[in-house]
Amino acid sequence: MADNPQPVAPKSSLPTWVPIVLVVNSLILVGVAGLVALRRPAAEGGSTGESASGEGGAKGPGPTLKLSDFTVRLRDKDGEHFARISFDIEIAAEKDRDYVMQMTPQVRDAFISYLADRTREDFEGSAAIQKTKQALTERLSSIVGPKARALYISELVLQ
Repeated sequence: MADNPQPVAPKSSLPTWVPIVLVVNSLILVGVAGLVALRRPAAEGGSTGESASGEGGAKGPGPTLKLSDFTVRLRDKDGEHFARISFDIEIAAEKDRDYVMQMTPQVRDAFISYLADRTREDFEGSAAIQKTKQALTERLSSIVGPKARALYISELVLQ
């Protein structure tokens, strides 16, 4: 009888170091994922006391105070044009709200005085609106000081 030859397993084309590299790579990946999971609560203001942006001194947006709408007649020579504008003031802290509210008549007076000298072209395009907003922000700062952080135009209608 002929000898039954044992089946020979095909030789793997992978070198012996490939499985080792795959295991090490997997361990590194699990380690990095674990570090990311552990650091996430700290980056969201957990135990480190830092803000979510990662900057220790930076704060998020503050509380806002909505001013009632402004309606002004624009200084156009080619006809009567009006602007209705709504503003929100971002205040530095909730404790400053009462002070800024007390100063609202002065703020409204300064805004209306400025806006009454504008033309329709002063509101056409984002650059023109930004220039107007910057001028109004300077007037706001001169009245309420650092208690106001920012000025936002929440509505603008030209007619």
